[in-house]
Amino acid sequence: MKKLKKGIQLLLLLLVISCEKPSLNVVVEDPDVTVTPIVSTTFSENFGPEVNSDFIGSVLDINSLPVAGANIIIGAATATTDENGVFIIKGATVNEKFAYIKASKSGYINGSRAVIPVAGANNIAIMLLEQNEAGTTNSGEVKTIVSNGASVTLNGAYVKEDGSNYTGTVKVHLHHLNPIDENMSDQMPGMLYAENSDGEERMLQTLGMLSVELKGSAGEDLNISTGSSAKITIPLDLSLLPIAPSTIPLWYFDEENGYWKEEGEAVLTGTNYVGTVTHFSFWNCDIPAEAVRFNVSVTDDADIPLVFSYVTITSSTFGTRGGFTNENGVVSGLIPSNEVLILEVFDADICGTNSIYTESVGPFSSDASLEITVPLNTDIISETIKGNFTKCDNTSVSNGYVIVSYGNDRYINTVTDGNFEVHLLRCTTEATFSIKGYDYESLQGTGEINYTFSTPTTNLGTLISCNSIKNFISYQIDDDEPIFIIDPPVIFSQNPNSGSPVIEIGAYNQGVNCFWLRGNLTLNNGSYVGEYLASDNDFYFIENCPFYTGQSLNEVVFNVTSFGDVGEYIDINFAGNYDDFEDVSHSITGTIHVLRTN
Repeated sequence: MKKLKKGIQLLLLLLVISCEKPSLNVVVEDPDVTVTPIVSTTFSENFGPEVNSDFIGSVLDINSLPVAGANIIIGAATATTDENGVFIIKGATVNEKFAYIKASKSGYINGSRAVIPVAGANNIAIMLLEQNEAGTTNSGEVKTIVSNGASVTLNGAYVKEDGSNYTGTVKVHLHHLNPIDENMSDQMPGMLYAENSDGEERMLQTLGMLSVELKGSAGEDLNISTGSSAKITIPLDLSLLPIAPSTIPLWYFDEENGYWKEEGEAVLTGTNYVGTVTHFSFWNCDIPAEAVRFNVSVTDDADIPLVFSYVTITSSTFGTRGGFTNENGVVSGLIPSNEVLILEVFDADICGTNSIYTESVGPFSSDASLEITVPLNTDIISETIKGNFTKCDNTSVSNGYVIVSYGNDRYINTVTDGNFEVHLLRCTTEATFSIKGYDYESLQGTGEINYTFSTPTTNLGTLISCNSIKNFISYQIDDDEPIFIIDPPVIFSQNPNSGSPVIEIGAYNQGVNCFWLRGNLTLNNGSYVGEYLASDNDFYFIENCPFYTGQSLNEVVFNVTSFGDVGEYIDINFAGNYDDFEDVSHSITGTIHVLRTN
């Protein structure tokens, strides 16, 4: 998670972004009651009653590339990630205060995520770790396997999953997760939520994790024999030494139930924690804390939800943790109880991940909810991207999604009725984004299309989920039905009078709809990408050929967002007002996605 590291660096920087104090509404359940942790006979009683929730998520590898074909399990519901690494599960049966999502694929260590579900779609991000072999040993042999400073010492006694003894070669997969790694929160299993040795709920502050997987010569899963043990060594990052206790509880991840359980302890030896374990899973060195569940709803000063905004809570004792808001601007998680905390909201990663909102909150002695309004400044812009999403036959997509990419951030929005709307924050230094849609039913997509923001709302018109279509124009005049033109011709030439390059894109559709775009391009820093105004740059839109647009009004703005070489895409989105050949005023929005032919 790229923003966590930067959030830690910004803990002491209280950024003032407005002369007025931001509005803050707090709803706390029984705020004057000091709650003593309740020990349940069954730990799962803490999870609350069953509810149905929607989930949309992505599974990536350590290079942030999509992992297709990963198996997803949420309760009794299952799914498989598509070519974009995306999965959607609607109406999964989970608990009101706990949902557990598992991801698996051959060649990777099992991944998972645990969340406190919120209303609307719950955004899930899982980064799978490859099963890289750190070394081998043999049954009956005592051997230490080392990888990146972490190690495990094995005593040579192993069993298969069915409990029978194993003899032969043992392959050891070893992964150390460092808390200061910006991707750790996506790579670790579950969330930092645990059951201590007394059966009580705890949140955890990790000082390091270690995953150990044992495989037999035929690829079968192995573990340590009953009555045997192994020594694990987990390196401690030097920046964490000031808060590192001399002994620390060890916690293992329960893959069946989705949370951590306390078992044993580790001793700080130099700059390593060393402990003894009797079975293998993820092992974790953590400082426990009493916790409450905490919901945050984030909107801007126009009451628009701030979607996919990174929100952190910082404790002077237990450090920083955070999460991304969903399409309703809501994020939920665990926070330390009975402590004043610092809440921060950050802008997009491409903008430098700056804190745009800071507030002291708490202390909270029980579950709480918070509503905050983030006043935006001239450097941070709230954007809305909307449009329609159809299939090849022009019917609405009823089971799909769109992915908006802005810098390194991906905003995923489900599409159920052919319409989509994505909200995000952007900075003035970067005004372009890309989008692609995918239809679950037809298993077809749009491909990636580039755009420039038309602040505050960018209407993309209609996107077509049809992989066989390589070139298209889509546009909408006023509130009329969208118009599609497939495979329009593209001409790229030099203007004989000025020598400047000229682009022409045109099509004639059965004598009814006619589209012709012609314009002089300007080379700027080696690129034709930029904004062109029709009236200033000889750009024209023609409706109902062969009549030209009226000259009294032609204020259509064309954003050339991508201009590839021959065989690559030209992307243009346009919007504005114009007069037709009868001097009747109209508004128009549209998209051009065509391959350059010359």
